[in-house]
Amino acid sequence: MRPIYENTVVTIEITNACWLSCTHCTRHVGHHRNPFFMTPEYFRAAVTSLLDSPCRIGVMGGEPTMHPKFPEILAILRELVPDKMRRDFWSSGFKFEKHRDIIYDT
Repeated sequence: MRPIYENTVVTIEITNACWLSCTHCTRHVGHHRNPFFMTPEYFRAAVTSLLDSPCRIGVMGGEPTMHPKFPEILAILRELVPDKMRRDFWSSGFKFEKHRDIIYDT
C-alpha cells in the first residue's frame, strides 16, 4: 500500500444511488432505501479543498448520472478545474445519451 500523499486521483462520490444492485459491489451502492445526494454547495467545497493538490479530481457514485443536479455538479467541476486533464468521471453508462454533451465537455 502506498501513502495517501502519493495518490494521483481523488474521487468525490456525489451519490450512493445506483440503478443496479450488484451483489459484488464493494461499496454496496444501489442497495439503499434512501440514497444520499451531495449538495452542489458541498461538492463545491470538496473540489475547492483539493485545488492546491496536483491530483486529478473525479466524480463518482453509485451512479453519478442519477444525481438530480448532475449537470450543475459537472458545471462546478468545469468551473473550478479548468484543466480538463485534471477532471475524471466514472459511470456505468446509465443515462449517458441524456447527458452526453456535458459529459464530453467535462
